[in-house]
Amino acid sequence: MEIIRNSQIAIEVWGGISCLFAVLILIKTRHFDKKGASRLSILMVCITFLLFFDALSWFARGNTSSWGYYAVRIANFCTFLMQFFSIAAFANYMEHLIFRRTGKSFKKWRIAAYSLAGVGTVVLILSRIFHFMYAFDENNNYYRADYFYLTGALVAAGLVISFFVLLRYLRYFRRIERVSVVTYLSLTIVAVALQYFFYGVSFGILATAFSTMLLFICHIFDYIEHSVGAERELHDTRLMLISHRMQPHFIFNSLSVIRYLSVYQPEEAPRAINEFSAFLRGCIDLLNEDGCIPAAKEFDIVRHYIYFQQKRFGDDLNVEYDIREENFDLPAFTVQNAVENAVSHGLRGKDGLRSGTVTIRSYRNEKEYIVEVEDDGAGFDPDAIPDDGRVHTGIRDTRERLAYMCGGTMEIESAPGRGTRAVIHIPAEQKKKRRAR
Repeated sequence: MEIIRNSQIAIEVWGGISCLFAVLILIKTRHFDKKGASRLSILMVCITFLLFFDALSWFARGNTSSWGYYAVRIANFCTFLMQFFSIAAFANYMEHLIFRRTGKSFKKWRIAAYSLAGVGTVVLILSRIFHFMYAFDENNNYYRADYFYLTGALVAAGLVISFFVLLRYLRYFRRIERVSVVTYLSLTIVAVALQYFFYGVSFGILATAFSTMLLFICHIFDYIEHSVGAERELHDTRLMLISHRMQPHFIFNSLSVIRYLSVYQPEEAPRAINEFSAFLRGCIDLLNEDGCIPAAKEFDIVRHYIYFQQKRFGDDLNVEYDIREENFDLPAFTVQNAVENAVSHGLRGKDGLRSGTVTIRSYRNEKEYIVEVEDDGAGFDPDAIPDDGRVHTGIRDTRERLAYMCGGTMEIESAPGRGTRAVIHIPAEQKKKRRAR
């Protein structure tokens, strides 16, 4: 019996430590699915406390000292409490997973699980007062009372409800998700049943911990699959961006500007050639980049682009720079794309005219770097989908690259006739993707 007791304590302590490491991993990877990672973290924390408290209860049993007296009672109470909390946490996470896979919300199930956990907590408190589920003898040893089965019955009820709800949506899950969910429910239900007949090993707690780790592994597999897919999409997007910046019409327009300057302003032609060469070189260099680029390099590409646009449109295009910070990294063409939208869609769409001002700012506050691109052009409704037969994904793609590559965001503030302001937020403590040499 002593061997079983010590083995169980060791398994539960190591299981709790493993769950803590799992929570840290979830925190580090929460950008993939913030809500899912948060809800799974809550479940993992419940299981962590469940394992630690059960290990403490086994360790303190039989200890007749004052410390042992309070430790065994607090640990047993918290062990049962964490079992009820884990039911609610499991339903909370599964409800989110169903929503991700089907788009359907199942809040009633979550509320039912919370209610069941609440009932279990009340019953547990009453049992602590009247000792009808468990009690302790004169040697400070735990023993079952007449209604000890109430705890297992409440836990089993929560699991059975979850089983029938999930059975309805199981076909929408991925194979590994189905395996983990079925394992969690079936193994835990069987373990709770075994616990009724066999006392001495915490079958239900160990089964719940093992099954929760399967859910965590499933989440990590999902994260890896997402990361690989996102890396591939980012690579394709980078090539698309470079191709877009080097489209024939831009090259032809730039060459036309150079030809014009060669004839009418020959002293300016060498600079135009250098600007054009630098812009093309900057775009081509991005083929060797595998992550974010220095903001200074991004602003250089913007200046090269603005140079040719000002040569094309003359005094109709006014650009103001307020660059206070450029010692940070961001995804390539993030600012340049906003500037191009300001020139092409903002100013050139202003009542049919081609005049106005584009302002480019960069600065830093306590938590982040901020880049603003503002124009006083035509403006638009950010929530409206243009009905022009074209696919508009520029803003969405920029936001996705910002979120994935550096944890950044972009806000668009605009209204018809009132201009547009794009605000890019880059965390000061950046979790950057690897930059290639």
